[in-house]
Amino acid sequence: MKIYPVNISNFTPKVHRQNHNNEKVFAGYETNYELPNTYMPVVSFGGNLDEFKKQMLALDDIHCPGCGNKMLSENKIKQIVHQSATLTTIPAYAKFLEKNKDYIHPEFQPILWYVNRFAQNTPEKSLPDMFRIISKGASTVIKKQFDRETVYLEKLLKEEKFSDEDRNKISECIEYLKSLENIPKYNDFKKEMLSTFGNLEHEKKWEIYGKIKKDLQKVYSYNHVLRHRDNKTAGLPEHAAVLYNVLSHSANNLAGIYNKNGYDKRFNNFLLCKSCSDSYKSFSGIISGDESQQKLKTYVDDIADAIAERKLENNNLYLYEFLGGVKGITRGRISLDRHKIRSEAKNSIFREGKSLYMFDSYSDIPCACCGTLMLTHEEKQNIYNQIINSDGLYELRNIAKVNAKHIRPKYEIVLERFNKILEKYPDISDKDMMIKLQNLGKRDLKQQIEKNKQAVLKYQAKNKLNYLDNEFINDYVREINRKYKKFSLENEFRYDDYERLIHFTLKKLSVKDRDKVVNLAMDNMKNLYLQNRLVNPLPHVVEKAGGQAKVMFENIFRGSVITVDHICSRDSGGADEYYNKIGYCRDCNHEKSNMSFKDWLKIHPEIRENLPKHLAKISEIIKKDRIKTMYDYPEKVARLSMNLAGGKLKIPVKYDTKD
Repeated sequence: MKIYPVNISNFTPKVHRQNHNNEKVFAGYETNYELPNTYMPVVSFGGNLDEFKKQMLALDDIHCPGCGNKMLSENKIKQIVHQSATLTTIPAYAKFLEKNKDYIHPEFQPILWYVNRFAQNTPEKSLPDMFRIISKGASTVIKKQFDRETVYLEKLLKEEKFSDEDRNKISECIEYLKSLENIPKYNDFKKEMLSTFGNLEHEKKWEIYGKIKKDLQKVYSYNHVLRHRDNKTAGLPEHAAVLYNVLSHSANNLAGIYNKNGYDKRFNNFLLCKSCSDSYKSFSGIISGDESQQKLKTYVDDIADAIAERKLENNNLYLYEFLGGVKGITRGRISLDRHKIRSEAKNSIFREGKSLYMFDSYSDIPCACCGTLMLTHEEKQNIYNQIINSDGLYELRNIAKVNAKHIRPKYEIVLERFNKILEKYPDISDKDMMIKLQNLGKRDLKQQIEKNKQAVLKYQAKNKLNYLDNEFINDYVREINRKYKKFSLENEFRYDDYERLIHFTLKKLSVKDRDKVVNLAMDNMKNLYLQNRLVNPLPHVVEKAGGQAKVMFENIFRGSVITVDHICSRDSGGADEYYNKIGYCRDCNHEKSNMSFKDWLKIHPEIRENLPKHLAKISEIIKKDRIKTMYDYPEKVARLSMNLAGGKLKIPVKYDTKD
């Protein structure tokens, strides 16, 4: 992502507002700053966006992440409707609806109930006669709903405290509802309700309006599908036209995770039924509903099935992109686990996403970033088999000792503690060992958070800050004390929550050395978080591996597996060519993500030492195996890296690759 510098002078602080505890709360900035059109991230997800959208809209039987109902493509709707047009009796129609009931949105289920009732009690009636009766009943349903809303408003007048003016308006609305003989158009009715409740003084006015609007919207929709006819249903018998109207509410619609202009990228698209598209104006509405996470999980499973069945050809990676989009917009509150995606789909995703690397089958290549000697996938699997078949903590210790050269420095402290605990408590169980490691990890986190807080307070005391910046630091300290002062083993430490806290406090500072303050608060937090995750493996993985300690050791070695990294990321326009690829251990690759090489070098200056070692080892391989097509590879990689570093990197460019 390309980041553009922003001049703070274009931002005007809003006045602090009072919250419900009469405390001053910063209300954000007002800005007249306009970001350039190119501010949107340059992401090249998906080769042909139009083709992807066409494939998505052609999918059937995907559960809507909003309501959980099954969705259909326009073609399947037409197919079902034309099949229904040939039916001539109520029992046959009832049986047909029952067969397709999974596609009928919950708000239209009463139609299915009425048709079944007619099929049981008066099967001899004609289909047109039945619908005349049902349509008449729909009008009665609306009138009864008017009565229910009248009762609701009368009850409100008794229970709530309203001003005299508000009471008069609500009383007038009650009289209006009682006086209705004919059913007004929905938009006219909504306008009437809005003019009444939108002008109330009461704090619950929008809650009242929303409740009435939602109630009436449902019964009006029910009435609408029974009466609505347009060009799409021309020539169809009434029972088929009604079914088309009903099913159209379950039709596939493409919606966006982020509602931003210019964000028309593959990852930003997902399917939502028409009914939910009309109801939800943003993704936040979907994730705030009942069982939202389970509905999203079902949607993901359905897309995984579509990938496994090759219905999203050349778009398999969409699923991972969508998961990332959900995690991003919810700031980590909803994070669907990639590891639980069905294996058939995962294989297809892996095949599409894998970038070939010439040297991923060679042993003992040092990581170009951290210098750890990397494992091939085959070597990793051999170590995994040893771990799974190990008997007790002493065997795990021996496996780590034999393969010590493949262990990254950040995990060494965990292994050191593991060995010390084992020496002190020779008969300790797997469970007790992990509890001790977890306690030590939480202690480290707590101490580091306090240390970082004191460093920020020291900065505040030494520097003369304006009122607003002092408030930001005070907010940071207050939240740190509230969330982490009583931090214990039972508390889960979420790195994304900690980052969010920094984002809304210290990253808002206007001082020139703001980044220095942010770094004081973030110092060592990522490493400690990763160590903490290492000693807190996921339960379903533990069950599969046969113990927490075994999973911990698997994860230690997983981080050292050789992976291919694009020196200039593909999202930034980097080519998928051999000279733009380099070997990173899995952990370094994961941490780097799409960061620019220049920024990555700032964080990891050890690259200056480890990149030449990496290229020297690659040169040995090229020379030994006489890989003629790669003779110029080390030099091209060295020159590209120095070019991307903008003068901040000087390494050798000449390597011995030829006999």
